[in-house]
Amino acid sequence: MRLLNAIVLLTIVFGISCHKDNFLEGYDQQTLFGDPSAEEIAAVRDDWGTRDLSSKNYKVEQQVPLASDGTMLKIVSFNVGGNREYGALERGNATSGKPFIFAFPALRGQSLSITVNDVEYTSPVSERIQCDAFDGAADDGIAFLNVIQQTEEKADMDRWR
Repeated sequence: MRLLNAIVLLTIVFGISCHKDNFLEGYDQQTLFGDPSAEEIAAVRDDWGTRDLSSKNYKVEQQVPLASDGTMLKIVSFNVGGNREYGALERGNATSGKPFIFAFPALRGQSLSITVNDVEYTSPVSERIQCDAFDGAADDGIAFLNVIQQTEEKADMDRWR
């Protein structure tokens, strides 16, 4: 997957630097954008299987009641793979008849900015470089869901799978 991303990036950079209109000219686009082979899929699964998406050092950075029914906004931080990451979750009270949790992960190298009831809530920037988010965005999202599973006792984790 990283090799494919590198090839596409190099192709784009080369195309831009040469100022060609069709920077994919000369490449077999069926191969470049075709379905992955069984070997490529297996390699990605193997790579994903080695990733540790467990979280440590969970901390509520900010907690704000949003409504009288118990709806709450939390800005949280946690460590994944030795790096500090941030996320926001909005939790609705089960007594309202419509319990919910919205999860907003701050992908690596990025921060959150959420406006609720005309008030802006922000987080610091998550560690790691921003360009790493392309490969790690799914990891960051899954890690944040793991945090929610560990910390929000009423979260129904079977509904997102």
